[in-house]
Amino acid sequence: MAGDPYPKAIQTARAERRYVRRVASPKDWQRIAAEKQGPCRVCDAPPPNDLAHLIPRSQGGPDVEFNIAPLCRRDHAAFDARDPGTVLMVLAGLTDDEYAGLVEHAGEAVFERHFNIDYRRNT
Repeated sequence: MAGDPYPKAIQTARAERRYVRRVASPKDWQRIAAEKQGPCRVCDAPPPNDLAHLIPRSQGGPDVEFNIAPLCRRDHAAFDARDPGTVLMVLAGLTDDEYAGLVEHAGEAVFERHFNIDYRRNT
């Protein structure tokens, strides 16, 4: 049908993605891991620690320096479960680069959307 108001090409086209998640290559991940490894951001447990994604991969979090923080296994599990005390400790320990990267990547309301807290009121 020549004058079809809703051509199949438009119906099946994918919408433009707002965020493209960046996946680190093995070489990049080694570099990031070496840079980010350190004491746990919550309890100061000595390295080696887990490297936690601040914005989870499942929610579009990229494999870049600003989205990674060292956490011991216990605090990593609590952070992933969005325990309010653990989340506040991790967020309070953000570097300026991590904070700026999170806001640039996910917008001003990143803390409300991903951590379910009003970060400005808790600092």
